Amino acid sequence: MKKIAFISAWLMLFAFGKTWAQGEVHVFADNAFLVEIFNGDPASTTQMTDFGAMPVGSPDFEHVFTIQNQGIFDLNITNVTVTPGVNFAVDFVPSGPLPPFLPTTLAVTFSFSTAPVGIYDATVTIESNDPNSPFTFGLRAEVTAPPHPFSLK
Repeated sequence: MKKIAFISAWLMLFAFGKTWAQGEVHVFADNAFLVEIFNGDPASTTQMTDFGAMPVGSPDFEHVFTIQNQGIFDLNITNVTVTPGVNFAVDFVPSGPLPPFLPTTLAVTFSFSTAPVGIYDATVTIESNDPNSPFTFGLRAEVTAPPHPFSLK
């Protein structure tokens, strides 16, 4: 019986690559398909990390992401930031340990209403007890000039 317990523990630790007492961050675009965002990914329209192009003065736009613990122990998210934070804002408050396989949400808003014309790139950083911490991914938004009114003469 001890031999079976030892083999099981060995498989959990080495064969599956899990580290004891740590969670594992996985991030998904919170849409119908839950497209996974991988650590270090740049901004992408398929992953909903590219906010697209909108004219200056447009309403602010929010993307919601799902953070899931795919580790075998609790995930402790200690900090979430977006840098540079110019016109991007993160709405996430760590609420204690995230048990294995349970999700939580992270909202990121871009302020099209106040941003001047330009392309804005930023990085979301999720710090936690994941052995691969920090987890990062890129964001992008483009603010365009307002459309020129035209008239029929």
